[in-house]
Amino acid sequence: MAHPNEDRIRKGYEAFSTGNFQALDEIFAEDILWHVGGRNPLTGDYKGRQEVYGFFAKLAENSGGTFRLEIHDVLANDQH
Repeated sequence: MAHPNEDRIRKGYEAFSTGNFQALDEIFAEDILWHVGGRNPLTGDYKGRQEVYGFFAKLAENSGGTFRLEIHDVLANDQH
């Protein structure tokens, strides 16, 4: 049996992969802060769901719609 946090993370990645933002609304806090490190056009902090979803749109645009995620494993417990 998977930890509930693992199930939640997997559902989030599935929602992202299918563009189901309504499902992501149930997972992401309204005041989410998404940090993208590095030195590239997408680097920065995205505050709130709308900015995070805008970042996701930039990923799709910059990759010509080819960006994909593949989950290798998920570490989840009561702390993570």
